[in-house]
Amino acid sequence: MSNNKDDGSFYALLAFLVIGGIAFVIWKFGQTFGLDFATSARVLGRLVVVGLAVVASLYFGSDSYGISEYIGFSKIWPLLLGAFWWCCLPALDYKAAQLVPSFLPDASVWWNEWYTKLGVLVGLVGGGYALKRWLDD
Repeated sequence: MSNNKDDGSFYALLAFLVIGGIAFVIWKFGQTFGLDFATSARVLGRLVVVGLAVVASLYFGSDSYGISEYIGFSKIWPLLLGAFWWCCLPALDYKAAQLVPSFLPDASVWWNEWYTKLGVLVGLVGGGYALKRWLDD
């Protein structure tokens, strides 16, 4: 038994406010781009992961760690651009599902097919590295 008068209500309130703030950001993001809550959460979750990768490449890519030749931002920015495209795929799927009438069995729009998504990804990463090579010369 504890003699502590604190019952933890401050931490419960703090957790409630943090979770409510995150939910509000997700909701406003979805309202801005016309997405539902689940899709907005998936897109923002992926954007947070890619943002952390950008911060890590900027922080650990400095010469003081000795690994800048592998993960420096100037070396991997085309991969990060492709990762940003990966972040947008749930929103693309959601928008494509809104456009196809429900009486069509398995119809999909061409810009939501796997080959288009893969082609854009290869174009972004490959074009980014081609541009990087051209600018480095």
